[in-house]
Amino acid sequence: MPAPSPITSKSAPELIRDVQVLNGLGGRGLTWITLALRLPQVLAPLGVITWVATQTASPWAAALSSAAVCLGSALCGVLMTFFVNVPWRQWGMVVLALLQGMVMWLLPLAPIESVPTGIDSLGMFLPFFFAGLSLAPQGLVCRIRWNSLLEHRQRADLLPTAMRAESVSEAMSVVTGAAITGLIATTAGPQTVLRVSAVLSVVMITIFMLHPSARLKQPVLTVSLRDSSERLQQARRWSAQRLRSMLVVGCGGLGALLGAIQGCLVVFAVSVDIVPSMGALYAFLGLTSAIAAVVTVSWRTRVRPWNLWILYSTAALLASMMLSTPSGAFGFAVVLALIGLCIGPSLLCLYGLAAYAAPEDMYIGLVSRMTAATSAGMALGLVLSAYFGVRYDYISAALVPVSVALIPLAGSLVFIYIWRRSPLSSPHT
Repeated sequence: MPAPSPITSKSAPELIRDVQVLNGLGGRGLTWITLALRLPQVLAPLGVITWVATQTASPWAAALSSAAVCLGSALCGVLMTFFVNVPWRQWGMVVLALLQGMVMWLLPLAPIESVPTGIDSLGMFLPFFFAGLSLAPQGLVCRIRWNSLLEHRQRADLLPTAMRAESVSEAMSVVTGAAITGLIATTAGPQTVLRVSAVLSVVMITIFMLHPSARLKQPVLTVSLRDSSERLQQARRWSAQRLRSMLVVGCGGLGALLGAIQGCLVVFAVSVDIVPSMGALYAFLGLTSAIAAVVTVSWRTRVRPWNLWILYSTAALLASMMLSTPSGAFGFAVVLALIGLCIGPSLLCLYGLAAYAAPEDMYIGLVSRMTAATSAGMALGLVLSAYFGVRYDYISAALVPVSVALIPLAGSLVFIYIWRRSPLSSPHT
């Protein structure tokens, strides 16, 4: 086994002190700003699936439209890595945020009722795919901001703590966004979710750009996808590459599980005529995920993240098996709450493990691929579960989450198998 990392070898009081120093350096709540900056990218696809399901009562149309948004967002995230060092990258993010705000504000005005919603119709895919292209994942920009801030303050020793905080924000934005979507859709209507996403996108990018850290010199980063270090032996490089692949596979599988759950939810809601309650049901998953993720943060100083990944992946598989049992809204809400206890911590562990598998020059590239894999997996899970639900029945749709839940579990087992046989250097985060 490799030596302890700079993070996991620290005691809880030391970690708390580092976080307090980091917050002081950030000033004016930069940690909270980077968390809120990610929320529109979560609200948009969830708002789309709820809105389309309400307007059309078609599980296939709802799943296909949301999947198209997720795929567009995934492609946007991959393209962003190619422009990470351009001088105008911050202004490019402003343009994307304004475009996103405009698209999501106008989307509820589209005549969605007139679009063919049969299972053989793909007419809804392209418009929502182009809408998704404006949903730029903000994790890359947030990590660059912390890098420039700590470099300016000459506190590079706190970079591991900052990257760890960003991993927490990455996971918390997904689960918190689910809860917010459910609450807004229930109280103000599903179309309001899209408009809140639009407003929040513009407001948060404005705050992000007005923050004092935006005026600092932007660092030149190396975003590499391959390990070209000559000092590593070929076998060691191959092991590290497989570890990184397992993290991408794990994120893709977890995204597919989230998408399959959404697909099951829309099929179930349409079949028992509780479409207006979809948002409230999904909020249970988001709330329990957020609570479990917060608890897991305190455990990470005592339990290795790869062990937590195996634990929560196994629990997610067992919980997903219960999706075939509920007969009403209350039972479905209980099952979603149980699954939520596994989703948030799993995301947290995956993003935390990125540091163990990637050298510093590859870390941002790996995280970008993991984020893109999550969005692409969500699209796949949505389409598969909705297809089986519409073509066959709800029980067939409920088998999809069970199947895709095997992917992150298999990824965690392969990861630990490789890790224990291939000692690597301590992570930089």
